[in-house]
Amino acid sequence: MIYPKVEASTMILWNLRAVMCISLIFILSACQLSSSSQSKISTQPMPADGLIQYQRVGGIAGLDDRLSILQDGTLKLSRRGKNSEKQIEIKRLQDLQKLISDIQWENLQPSYSPEKKGVDYLVYTINYSDYRVEMVDTAIPKELQPLLSILNEIIKDSQ
Repeated sequence: MIYPKVEASTMILWNLRAVMCISLIFILSACQLSSSSQSKISTQPMPADGLIQYQRVGGIAGLDDRLSILQDGTLKLSRRGKNSEKQIEIKRLQDLQKLISDIQWENLQPSYSPEKKGVDYLVYTINYSDYRVEMVDTAIPKELQPLLSILNEIIKDSQ
């Protein structure tokens, strides 16, 4: 079979178009994943005996971790489709309660977003008393960083 002769500039143009189409498909897919992970954020009310609720959603791994800690130290964790319930050590519960009470919740905004959007960011939501704060990686207020650290440690230790 004889193929028609194609100029090098035409081949380069076709290759460039193919790369651009593939890149556009990848970007649109990533945007869809990011928006769908953010729409999964729980809006469940705080139980009467609840101390704090925490959720982290998104990232490259597609996390959807939900943590509820009750006043008596009962920990309820939903992670990777598995639910577990444990009791937090008294010292850790006391440290957590002190950390929570030291935060000036009334001065926090309900939402913190990063300046630059990212498809692999985690979205964190904290419910405490009548307060709800949602934040995204790179936009976590300093006063909440220690709390997020301890909540992430609790999730890690509860696996």
